[in-house]
Amino acid sequence: MKKLTKFFCILMALALSACALFSCGTTSYTADNTEIVIGMTGPLTGGASIYGIAVRNAAQMAVDEINAAGGLDGIKFKFVMQDDAHDSSRIPSAYANLYEGGMQISLGTVTTDPGMEFAKLSKADNVFFLTPSASGDRIPQEANGYQMCFADSNQGAAAAQVVNSDYADKKVGVLYNTGDTYSTGILAQFEANLNADIKANL
Repeated sequence: MKKLTKFFCILMALALSACALFSCGTTSYTADNTEIVIGMTGPLTGGASIYGIAVRNAAQMAVDEINAAGGLDGIKFKFVMQDDAHDSSRIPSAYANLYEGGMQISLGTVTTDPGMEFAKLSKADNVFFLTPSASGDRIPQEANGYQMCFADSNQGAAAAQVVNSDYADKKVGVLYNTGDTYSTGILAQFEANLNADIKANL
């Protein structure tokens, strides 16, 4: 919990020091804010809800802890999360609700596919986001999108290094979900970093 609270403190410090970057659209929805509004989306329903609920609970606990300690230089925070059900088509509506609700800074999304849609919208409005868990390599390709978590390429490459060093004489099999960006992203990097002789027997 302390690590997550420190993460939020860093995130908020970035928000305050770079406030000129946030919500610079032609319409200001933050003019009447009495606190800094942190917005994000994630799967609160559906098959991936276990991830979204965990992130929501942790983020709210961190915000509550920071506010109870006086906020950041006396400024309090408000955390708002919209349910995207791990469905990219829900992002435009969810993002609009957050932005028009006064979002000044964001934790982006919990998962990668919705995160790419969120990144496009937040870039257009110049809203900074730092996702704690969307690990796709494409997330930071947008100028205002950053990751706190490990990226898929790091996981795939690390797994390949272990196989290359410890299982060079073994036949290797991989189980993965062809319909999941997270799973296929790790597999692609795993295969790219395998030794040629192991890859031939994959």
